[in-house]
Amino acid sequence: MSTIPPYLWDIQDPDLDDALHNPNPVNNAALDSSFTIFSARGWANTSALFILVVGLITLFARYPIIHYFPLATNMTPGYNLGGINASVQIPLLPGMPSLIDSTTPSQYLY
Repeated sequence: MSTIPPYLWDIQDPDLDDALHNPNPVNNAALDSSFTIFSARGWANTSALFILVVGLITLFARYPIIHYFPLATNMTPGYNLGGINASVQIPLLPGMPSLIDSTTPSQYLY
């Protein structure tokens, strides 16, 4: 036996304070038939997944391959942008400060 009176279980009248739980077969049928397989939201989701997958493949497959096989290799080792001079690898650029002061005695250079 239930302690709730039968008039509280009345499902014939709509809930005035809760529009979500008011069953309306006409509105529900209209909402259910509005499904399209090529919706904008579907394209956005598929595009986002595609970008994520391509990004992960690039990160874990393409970058190591690019790092292993450099595009342009220099076949003349030792010739940098400034060239080689008497101090082996440090170019002498006029008007630019150098790593070693020109007035340093030669006994302290090596």
